[in-house]
Amino acid sequence: MSGYLTVSEFTKQLKNSAEKLFSNIAVVGEVSGFTVHKSGHWYFSLKDDEALIQAVFWGTNNKNSFIPKEGEKVKVKGKLAFYPPMGRYQVVVSSMEKDGVGELYYAFEILKQKLEKEGLFSKPKRELPIIPKKVALITATTGAAITDFLKIAEKRAPFISILIIPTAVQGKGATKEIAENIALADSMSDIDLIVVTRGGGSIEDLWCFNEEIVVRAVYNAKTVVVTAVGHERDTTLIDFVADKRCATPSEAAEMVYIEKSFFEEEILKYQALLFHTIQNRVFHKEMALEKFEKILKSKTPKIDEQKNILNNIKNRVLISFMNYLRVKNSNIQKLKSDLAQLHPLKKLEKQIFNLQNTKKALEYAFEKTIKNYYSDLKEINLKLEMLSPYKMLEKGYVAVKNSENRVITSSKNLKSGDTLFLEMRDGVVEVVVK
Repeated sequence: MSGYLTVSEFTKQLKNSAEKLFSNIAVVGEVSGFTVHKSGHWYFSLKDDEALIQAVFWGTNNKNSFIPKEGEKVKVKGKLAFYPPMGRYQVVVSSMEKDGVGELYYAFEILKQKLEKEGLFSKPKRELPIIPKKVALITATTGAAITDFLKIAEKRAPFISILIIPTAVQGKGATKEIAENIALADSMSDIDLIVVTRGGGSIEDLWCFNEEIVVRAVYNAKTVVVTAVGHERDTTLIDFVADKRCATPSEAAEMVYIEKSFFEEEILKYQALLFHTIQNRVFHKEMALEKFEKILKSKTPKIDEQKNILNNIKNRVLISFMNYLRVKNSNIQKLKSDLAQLHPLKKLEKQIFNLQNTKKALEYAFEKTIKNYYSDLKEINLKLEMLSPYKMLEKGYVAVKNSENRVITSSKNLKSGDTLFLEMRDGVVEVVVK
């Protein structure tokens, strides 16, 4: 129809006119939605209070000395490029320089300084529980954040419960909802870890996590709080008051959920510690027994007999302990085998408790056994000393010996003129037979 242009013809004319008219432009605005492509190109928007325009800075032309931040105000030069198939236009940037700080970025810094002055950022960070009873996940039920978190949680520790609290993470009402849900999770007695997370976005998308009521909700929480908001380069004010800040939802899940191999290593560590403790105790008791042997050997000729008794006692004690350890080791191996089928948290706590009690029982039994055997040895030694001939001398008896130091037991073997030696408790007296 004469006088009418096709859409293609119209957009072509618009492209030619617009690009010719705006071939050399200078624009100032706040950076929003800044993204660096793997090719090196920068994609972002320039905005003010009333309008927004897309922009691109090709990597081949990009000689910029700085990388702009979300909310930062910049001045750019370039040209307008029109894309007819989509009816869209954007600024192709040829140069960029800073032009102060954007309003959101300025508001961020003002609130940050206020809260820092109040001491909110100096609150001591709490340690994450090794095995959380239950984790409260505050996030949107759609998007990659919840998917990434749950995927890792299911793989690493499926036995730990998760309470998902659906929460708006941007837009109208999100700020209040986030703060209320943090307080809700904190009020639950079975929750001992709160994770607040969402995916990346522009400074506007993440702004609700910079609001004062959300920051104070995290600060006031008695429960340990982990944040994973945005991407690694994104920082929000709740990150400064959280007990732990993670760069991504996946990193948060990896930090919260320890792999079950950790528990197996802990069991092996306790097993080795218990065995080493028993070995050490036995070694020291052997040294004590050897010391007692030396003392007895210096006082009585029957030390060999007592040594055999002691060796038999020692061997029985060692055999008893080794058998006991083999039984316990077998039980530990069975517990490790059952770990994948039973509830690991309760079983692990119970076994650690049993191991500690067993260790105390073994130490007590060993100490008691050694004390009993030591008491028996003292009694045997006392009896041996009572039978010693030197004890008879102390009671007033005399040992009669001839010049050859032989004991005289009968007067029939004596004759007049023989010299005898009377051995008493405190000395020897020489006499002559008449």
